[in-house]
Amino acid sequence: MRGTRRSVRTAAVATGAVAALLLPAAGAFAAGGPEQVPGAGAASDRPTPTPTPKPTPTATPAPKQKPGPAAQQASARVTLPDGNTARFYKSASWPRVEISRPNGHAVATLDPRHPAAGHHGWTYRLVDAGGHRYELAAIDTPKQGAGSSVYDFWGRLVGAYVAEKA
Repeated sequence: MRGTRRSVRTAAVATGAVAALLLPAAGAFAAGGPEQVPGAGAASDRPTPTPTPKPTPTATPAPKQKPGPAAQQASARVTLPDGNTARFYKSASWPRVEISRPNGHAVATLDPRHPAAGHHGWTYRLVDAGGHRYELAAIDTPKQGAGSSVYDFWGRLVGAYVAEKA
């Protein structure tokens, strides 16, 4: 008995929902039936709809770029003995050297806080020569000949040293 009541209740609710959904549709079909003649009766009393004009798009201004810091020009550029390139950037408070490979990929950046770096057996050191003068030393390993070169921040070779074999 209990199962029968549930199914009857479910059927009644479903029928009511379908009827509620179909009533507006049935009314719409009945209003436009064949018994009405166009231009006569209630249809002529309605005003004709006018199309609404489309809004004109307003041009939005492009965002302005903020001026960034100007790129600092390297004071000197030197090709090191191992083929890498060193760019010297002079500054009274913070000098730095950027070392890159011939294809442009960065190898190291040397500054007073990070004065040494190594790459493929070469050691690069930023040396304080006193009086706010710095020099770059490129030192080779003993297995490769143990040569070293020292450059100043104008790109001049200050000294080249070769180890003597014992």
